[in-house]
Amino acid sequence: MDLLLKLSQGIDAVNRRIGQFFALMVLLAILVSAINATVRKVFDLSSNAWLELQWVLFSMVFLFCAPWTLHVERACAHRHREQHAAPARTQHRLSSSATPSSSSP
Repeated sequence: MDLLLKLSQGIDAVNRRIGQFFALMVLLAILVSAINATVRKVFDLSSNAWLELQWVLFSMVFLFCAPWTLHVERACAHRHREQHAAPARTQHRLSSSATPSSSSP
């Protein structure tokens, strides 16, 4: 079981590194888009290669960041459940300890 947990943690670490790296590709896609729009408006030049590069960068971000995004979402959901479940458990413990015992003398 420890081996599987270590394997799972290793996969999560690799997904996190890949996701963080490819999240930076969003900045590159924005840069390519801005340069393409500027060159098209200022110099009246256009190339489908720039548009294709934007689509490739977008698809790389979408495909390689998906596992990282799901991991982050799962961690946030788990943290949210823990924060909202703790007061209910504490309240239940308080209410059950406050009730008098039904043992007769």
